[in-house]
Amino acid sequence: MADEDVKVLFGRRVRQLRKELGVSQEAFAHDIKIDRSYFGSIERGERNVSLDNICLIAEGLGVPPAQLLMFDGLDEGGPEGTTPDESPPADHRQDRPGVGSRTQPVNATASLKRRTRPATRS
Repeated sequence: MADEDVKVLFGRRVRQLRKELGVSQEAFAHDIKIDRSYFGSIERGERNVSLDNICLIAEGLGVPPAQLLMFDGLDEGGPEGTTPDESPPADHRQDRPGVGSRTQPVNATASLKRRTRPATRS
């Protein structure tokens, strides 16, 4: 892991947390108002993500931004013990250190409906 690009590790971590919520990449990107192709490139480690977008992604995932930089336990296949297309068990989140006492997945859609983001000019 020490030799891996931090952008790839960050993307893997974001994908891991998003899959734990059981939300598709497209739906999650829509909920946090990030273009789905841009979000996909973040998860593939192709983007150097801005601090603003890191905070937006973290809010959508229901975690502190620092948690997106916790790369321990990541491997090539995705979350521990899964393949890239396989979701972790529903109670997987409560077994991970550093998550606190939250045992229920966050409803990203509901929490993001309360947040408004200023429109950007093209």
